[in-house]
Amino acid sequence: DSSGNGHDAFLNASPGIQWVQGLLGGALSFPAAGNYVDCGSSSIFDVTDAISVAAWVNISMVPADWTAIVTKGDDAWRLSTDMATTKIHFAVTGAPDYRSVNGVTELGFGEWHHVVGTYDGSAIRLYVDGTEDAAAAYGGAISTAPHNVCIGGNSDRSGREFIGLID
Repeated sequence: DSSGNGHDAFLNASPGIQWVQGLLGGALSFPAAGNYVDCGSSSIFDVTDAISVAAWVNISMVPADWTAIVTKGDDAWRLSTDMATTKIHFAVTGAPDYRSVNGVTELGFGEWHHVVGTYDGSAIRLYVDGTEDAAAAYGGAISTAPHNVCIGGNSDRSGREFIGLID
């Protein structure tokens, strides 16, 4: 944690996440299922009013529906693929009242793309490479959940690990 707040993460790596050259310095390479970064479940991640979740991604393959980019489980906020496509999905609530948007842009394999999900209290928006890709009106609170925040994984649903690079 470079913020100095002591929210250090650990690499759950089998066979192994590696630091590699990324788009902006170092990136994490997630070579296989079972690899993700566990950021813990600090209450600082229980955002309820507004949030932005962003990452540079370079997808090698989409091994499962809802492949995770950055998530706090399925019951809270999450940035992932839309099903088993390279389109992006962003959600701020869990079942049964899913509030989400699904992108329309297919990301190419082996290419860097900047993906951002935002919620401002009145709309959920998804951006790909700086251009709005999807939006939906919504005016409720973001759900909270006891799940750990993960990069490249989903602590609420195993088997959704990202394969590729995240910067």
